[in-house]
Amino acid sequence: MDWRVKASIQKVLSTFSLGDKLNHLGSRLMNPSYMQQKLQYHINEALIHLRRLDKCGFRLGETDTFLELGTGYAIVESLTMTLLGVSRVVTVDITKDVKFDESMAYLNMLSENHVRLLASHSRYNEEEIWRRINDLKASASMDDFLARANITYIAPYSVADLRPYADRITVCYSQVVLEHIPEPVMWDIFGESRSWLVPGGYHSHIVNLTDHFRNPGFFRDNRITDVNFLKYSDQYWNAWCGNDIAYVNRLRFPFYVRMFNELGFTILDIDKQKDRDRMNTLLSDAEIHDDIKSKYDKAELMDTLWVQRFHMICQKSGADVRQHA
Repeated sequence: MDWRVKASIQKVLSTFSLGDKLNHLGSRLMNPSYMQQKLQYHINEALIHLRRLDKCGFRLGETDTFLELGTGYAIVESLTMTLLGVSRVVTVDITKDVKFDESMAYLNMLSENHVRLLASHSRYNEEEIWRRINDLKASASMDDFLARANITYIAPYSVADLRPYADRITVCYSQVVLEHIPEPVMWDIFGESRSWLVPGGYHSHIVNLTDHFRNPGFFRDNRITDVNFLKYSDQYWNAWCGNDIAYVNRLRFPFYVRMFNELGFTILDIDKQKDRDRMNTLLSDAEIHDDIKSKYDKAELMDTLWVQRFHMICQKSGADVRQHA
């Protein structure tokens, strides 16, 4: 299906106050296993964050507070982090989409296999994780659930809402969220993040660089490549996708490296990824629009065009760095 069909639907939905929720509901209705897949996905991704942080020298302590950028519709990743032993998770988003009934449904899906997996990487044993899960099952409301889980949920949020957390965040992380944030806002967020992070604090971000109209699903456009969206001018792209539902910033891998370097963070590790099942023809330099090319050195843009997704770990550097025990 031509990507413009999906873009047109999302554009219309974006004009309604409940448009994004209807878009999300459509995704769920077309996939009966949506919630089960989402649960496993977020558990796996939380573990990936902690494993790569561990590789970079981070050791989870009893009082660590994590900040999640982009809660989305499920509280699962925040909940997973607390079950793994994070003392508190502050999770933020631009819209308030987490619901109590869905949160309880995800909680009730946690199985012995899930708990066994969590316990193998957690500060808690299986018995303690089950105790925490059963305590959460007694929640009477979303606020009660969040309080029992040691999760602070701020939505909608602005950078100013995070200033009370100055020097309190050990790890700031996100899961395929940064590609949906406009470039000026990204500079504001990560510039301010130096004040939130404790000395030696970390950023851990997984970013999806692909054209999202190529993503699996009913509306997938199988005729396009993962970098199809780089062919268009900013004006043309924003006319189709410059709305709250479909927005993707189209920033490439070199931008993120440059941003974190210029903001004074030390990049400790980058895992550049490509999915063999999604490999397809890339664009030539001549096919990429000047609005994209003007932001990058030609060699660095073309040499990293193949990167579909990456995981970057950075640390608050210089005099701020301290050793984590």
